[in-house]
Amino acid sequence: MPIQPTLETTRLILRPLSLADAPSIQCMASVREVADTMISIPHPYPDGEAEQYIRRKISELEAERSVLFAIERKSEKAFCGVIEIRDIEREHSQAELSFWLAVEVWGQGYMSEAH
Repeated sequence: MPIQPTLETTRLILRPLSLADAPSIQCMASVREVADTMISIPHPYPDGEAEQYIRRKISELEAERSVLFAIERKSEKAFCGVIEIRDIEREHSQAELSFWLAVEVWGQGYMSEAH
């Protein structure tokens, strides 16, 4: 299994996702404004979906198809979103960047800092 590093920026920690993040994901992804920005987030967000999502992402990391980081604010040690490099195609040296943030931290420059 690939070893995923933890990265730090001035205000953020980008760390591996874990099942402990499920309650935060469940709460934040349930907000309509977040779902409206992501084709892959259903609304309403079903109960139990966060755990399935995390397990799926861990499996994709193991298969080297994606790398996903939980975004955490350093000052509060608070989960606030995810950033992912997905659909990795080594043969063509391409992938997609996908991300979302909790609505309450929009407009603060976190995503620009994370990527």
